[in-house]
Amino acid sequence: MRSFAPILSIFLSLCFLLSTLPVQAIPDPTRTALFVVITFPENDKAYNDTTMEAIWKFENNDENITSEYSLDLAPYISVGNETTALLNGLSEGYHDLSVRCMNGFGEDASVSVSFRIDTCDPNVQFTQTATLFTNLDPVMMEWITTDNGSGMDHVETRLDGGEWVDKGSANREIVSLEYDGQHIYEIRAFDRAGNSLASNREIVLDRERPDLEVLSPDDEEGLNSSTVRVSWDGDDALSGISYFEVQMDSTQPYSYKEPAPHEYQSVADGRHEIRVTAFDKAGNIRTVTLSVEVDTFAPYVVQCHPQGDDVGVDASIWIATSETLVPGSIEVYVNGIPVNVTVNGGQIDIVRNWSLGYGTGYTVTMSGRDRSGNGLMDLTWTFNTTDTGWVRGFVVDNYGNFLSNLRVSLENNRSDRSDRGGAFNISTEAGSYLLSVNKIGFTGFNTTVIVEPGVTTDMGWITLEQTSADDVDEIQRRMVVLLVSILVVVFLMFLMVALYVWKKHQTHGISHEDREQMIEILRHFDVSTRIHEVDCYRTLGVNRKASAKEIKRAYRTLAAKYHPDKVMHKEDFDIDEAHNKMREINAAKSILMDEEKRDLQDRILKVTGRY
Repeated sequence: MRSFAPILSIFLSLCFLLSTLPVQAIPDPTRTALFVVITFPENDKAYNDTTMEAIWKFENNDENITSEYSLDLAPYISVGNETTALLNGLSEGYHDLSVRCMNGFGEDASVSVSFRIDTCDPNVQFTQTATLFTNLDPVMMEWITTDNGSGMDHVETRLDGGEWVDKGSANREIVSLEYDGQHIYEIRAFDRAGNSLASNREIVLDRERPDLEVLSPDDEEGLNSSTVRVSWDGDDALSGISYFEVQMDSTQPYSYKEPAPHEYQSVADGRHEIRVTAFDKAGNIRTVTLSVEVDTFAPYVVQCHPQGDDVGVDASIWIATSETLVPGSIEVYVNGIPVNVTVNGGQIDIVRNWSLGYGTGYTVTMSGRDRSGNGLMDLTWTFNTTDTGWVRGFVVDNYGNFLSNLRVSLENNRSDRSDRGGAFNISTEAGSYLLSVNKIGFTGFNTTVIVEPGVTTDMGWITLEQTSADDVDEIQRRMVVLLVSILVVVFLMFLMVALYVWKKHQTHGISHEDREQMIEILRHFDVSTRIHEVDCYRTLGVNRKASAKEIKRAYRTLAAKYHPDKVMHKEDFDIDEAHNKMREINAAKSILMDEEKRDLQDRILKVTGRY
């Protein structure tokens, strides 16, 4: 028995070892290999939920399969025969999910997926400002999209509440607006996790120019101040006004956000251009351009006509001024009675449907202003019409024969010679005169005649009686005395002619036409300077080659110095001298600013050797 004990012990040990070995089923040739697939979450996908249910499935027909899963390399968790697992509290970022399964045949299989949790919205930003104002259609809309998590997926856009259109990964779009007015452009950005963010921009299409009105000054307005105030108003119904600009001539423009008066100080006399421009927010502009004339010098009278105490009753009455006056501002009175006038440049003509009376005094007053509002210094001047009357009649002898070529004279040396019909007609000032008629061989005729202004006194027939021989001798003696007197007069006239010829050489070579033309110009400006002494360049203090700009500058300087308004407050003020000087200055400017007149002046200067 002792000899079997070791053997029995060995046998029992072998049986125990065999009982501990796993029992393997007999392989079934129709069974497929064990294979597992995770259907959710998908590999390399992003999700925006921190809680999800993981799902997997087996590609095997075994029934006794157990599973376990591991998240982010954590220890495996067994779920038995279940094929799902709830994942809670998933953090932002990437995660790894692993699933492992086993069947009754001792086979196992495993699979892993990587996914991302992204709960943050993407960012979308327009490159345009909050509201886009434009005058262009279509318009380009641009944007920038970013996502710090799963990355951008696509964008969608729409206009004015229309259908959303998928634009993929585009970052710009050409949008057709079609009509002026307000539009809303919207965009939605989606990331790969399904998060989205929407944004919009207001677009205002405005293709109309803004409204603009210049309130002051008026176009072509004359201003008598060196301060020019510009005011305006403007609006834009769609996009609104961006800013205004105001500019005078070529100076730097000034900008204003709102309509606000702008003042230009120390503006020079002359013509100026003012431009006001309105800019709307869409880029449309409207400009209003106007011209003004700045004139700070008051007009003055250059000449009055007629003058003197022996004015003809048919004389025209006119006043020449330094510049044109506004017709509606002119008031002219003759002896206190208002009269109508016509304006022709700087000349005001009195319209007369009445006649001047003989031997009558007239007082003319006038006031007015130029187009800049400068008032004319009140003018008052007087003149007297002629008191001329006439004496007429016939001279005959005692036989009734007409006596011709007889001198009929008044004691004031007014006379006339009888014609072949014995008629005479003497004009003279009103008054009482002794009328005399004498002829050799006849008795003289003397009588007193009263001459009235504008009246013809008819003496009728004046008869001369023939005389004796003694009377003839006396008459001959008187004739000798008369002849000697005539010779003396002839000698004196010769001396005067010689003097005239000596003076004439001063203007030798000046054509008759040039002389008459220069005399007419000087007479228009009431300048008494002799032709050979006229030098407009010397009067204005400029050289022979002076430009129009230099001539105007010299004129303004002298006008400011000698204008009656400028010197009347000085102690040594002489109104006549100031007027005479201004007449010379005006004449010089008129001649040098006119090409034909300037050529005339140059010819005279060259002929007289003073050029």
